[in-house]
Amino acid sequence: MPTYNLIITDVTRYGDLFCVAGWDLDNGGMIRPEPPTANTEDEASRFWTERDAGPGKFFAVGNRVRFDAAIAPANFPFPHATEDRIFVVGNNSAVLDQMTLVQIARLVAPGVTVSLDEAFGGQLQRAYS
Repeated sequence: MPTYNLIITDVTRYGDLFCVAGWDLDNGGMIRPEPPTANTEDEASRFWTERDAGPGKFFAVGNRVRFDAAIAPANFPFPHATEDRIFVVGNNSAVLDQMTLVQIARLVAPGVTVSLDEAFGGQLQRAYS
């Protein structure tokens, strides 16, 4: 089971639920930690509650966290399926540090691109209708 070290960069509130994303410090790229109960049949199951996400919680913007997670099942919905990781509850979860916005920007800068085409290595395909 992989262990992830993330800087939480995004915590988006949807009513009383939260979507979480962060920068993977070990492998680069964005990861979306999903709750252990996440499944494809129930969209709300893929969001966190205020018990775990938001200011002062495990998943708060700026937290550098460590946790174990499994890769999401192949049938998870896009557009985020390749980023989704299913959080595994256990003793390996910890908030390691709290970072400022300036520190976050410095650490994620190598992953920032100037255009969508550059971000996708010139392989971006657009479907026009």
